[in-house]
Amino acid sequence: MLPVPYHNSWSLYVVDVDEKTLLVKDPCETSNGEDAMKLKHEDNANHIIEGLRRCIHENIAGWYVPAQGWRVNYNVGMHPNSEIHDSHLHVVNYIREFTGLYIYNPLTPNRLHYFRQMIAYEVISMRGNKAELPDFMLEVVPF
Repeated sequence: MLPVPYHNSWSLYVVDVDEKTLLVKDPCETSNGEDAMKLKHEDNANHIIEGLRRCIHENIAGWYVPAQGWRVNYNVGMHPNSEIHDSHLHVVNYIREFTGLYIYNPLTPNRLHYFRQMIAYEVISMRGNKAELPDFMLEVVPF
């Protein structure tokens, strides 16, 4: 899974080397249909595939990944389009909740608000972070 900053928002590219597929998940375009998503991502997706192949060939001896036969699929209709400023939260949710077939627990507007707080808490309280939790977080964080 590759989180990709692209066109002022975040998307997620999911690569399956064995199946030679790249799945594009764009939270800002998911309701616009496959053609719109393809127009936005096709060149970048092909660039990612070529770069991945080159990295594998240069760093993993004996693993050949052919250039031909790759498919790029565009995951549409997952939820209503997100706002650009929320796209990173949807991408984190995709990473956590993607089963390989669907998003197990998609972000609704109410869940998005909670998820934003939860991610802020997780970042602030990461192992190795020596700072104390700010007072306002003690009131906001749902324990």
